[in-house]
Amino acid sequence: GIRYLVGEPGAEIGIATNGTYYKFTNIDEESSACGNFEGSIKQADMYYAVYPYRQNMVMTAEQTINLPSVQTYREGSFDKGMAPMVGRAYDGETIAFMNLCGVLSLSITGTDVIKSISFMAKDESGNNAIVCGDCTINMNYTTFPELSTTSAGGTILMLDCGEGVQLDAAEPTLFHLVLPPATYHGFSLVIATADGKFMEKNSDKHL
Repeated sequence: GIRYLVGEPGAEIGIATNGTYYKFTNIDEESSACGNFEGSIKQADMYYAVYPYRQNMVMTAEQTINLPSVQTYREGSFDKGMAPMVGRAYDGETIAFMNLCGVLSLSITGTDVIKSISFMAKDESGNNAIVCGDCTINMNYTTFPELSTTSAGGTILMLDCGEGVQLDAAEPTLFHLVLPPATYHGFSLVIATADGKFMEKNSDKHL
């Protein structure tokens, strides 16, 4: 479900010492709040951790994480590996992961088959907000890590619904999008259906 992220079976995290991340994999067979991770790493005074693990990760004080411009629909939750988290701990301590993003949940009713949902927003200056692309985190945070978007990021985020998700006229269907933390000053949605229709929804609501 949407509640557990790192604790999902098979979830991979990177734990770093001396500038290099080592892959650890959750070997539990059921989702839980705390995963049981297996891997190998050299002993160090401090460990830095990132979820999800990516190949060729290098530990720096300013860590880069990519938020893809396309996320894949997942019933009852959001796309696997799309909610980045970081944590750190001294030797012998438990690593507590902290979430870096927010989740927008859309509740939609109707009779259409949804193929995709595209999200766009405005920032406080009225410009198109950055909603995907490379983001940075200062790993030397004091109390809470902050994720910052870069000017090279993208302004359109799409939720790909594959062959399509059938709506229900009475029971709402939930769609989830992972967004970088920000105050969005109005947003718009473009919903594409399986029969080639496009529906645009605009809102002045701040997120």
